[in-house]
Amino acid sequence: MIKLCIPQLTKATLLAPALLALCLFASSAQAQGTIDQAAVNKANEFLKTTSRGRDTLGYLHFGAKYVKHTYQQTMNVKNKPGDFALVYRYNWENDGITDLAFLCDSKGYVYGVQVTYTNAFLSQPFGLANASITVVGNLLLEALRDNMTADEIQQVRRMIDNPDSRGLMVMSLKLQQNLGR
Repeated sequence: MIKLCIPQLTKATLLAPALLALCLFASSAQAQGTIDQAAVNKANEFLKTTSRGRDTLGYLHFGAKYVKHTYQQTMNVKNKPGDFALVYRYNWENDGITDLAFLCDSKGYVYGVQVTYTNAFLSQPFGLANASITVVGNLLLEALRDNMTADEIQQVRRMIDNPDSRGLMVMSLKLQQNLGR
């Protein structure tokens, strides 16, 4: 018989993302006048599309069925005047919920993300995407190793050993936004 080791859920485990969000973001009621509404509109137009929602969910919960994503609120980013966070709720599978804050500069360009809430237990945000990078990366490395230089093999090995689906998602969003896609 195989025993499945599942960490015990505690109030601290469930509240950790919300507490982190409180530390990173100022109250949405504070200093709203410092956020440029045109920048908020620009970021929202970029993030609200269904295709962008599906792509983002692929990084958050790799392989999960996208249901919808909806704008929740705009918040100031602490210690970054003019910067703001747009929080979207992602609904996935039957009852999965993950809230993601997109950190934006004062011009409305995304530069980071922060999970502010999830009800996920086994499918933690970015977890399966990181695991798939490792699996697929190793398969690709073995298939292409004979056609790669030692330096290329070393670069790919670093990417496999340190998968960062969150970083890849942010980089993808930055590129798409800068290219007007």
